[in-house]
Amino acid sequence: MQIGEKQRHPNTDAELNVMTKLCEQLDHYVSGLRRSNKGTYGAAPDRPRD
Repeated sequence: MQIGEKQRHPNTDAELNVMTKLCEQLDHYVSGLRRSNKGTYGAAPDRPRD
């Protein structure tokens, strides 16, 4: 291989598939959290105002 020549990782497609599946699982997990909290994920709890 010459200096400056780009080296392609042999398992690029496999790694991309793994990362895609991980992202999909994370998306489903976060969506489940939001549903279980009835849409209040990340929001402040309701408190009476002074």
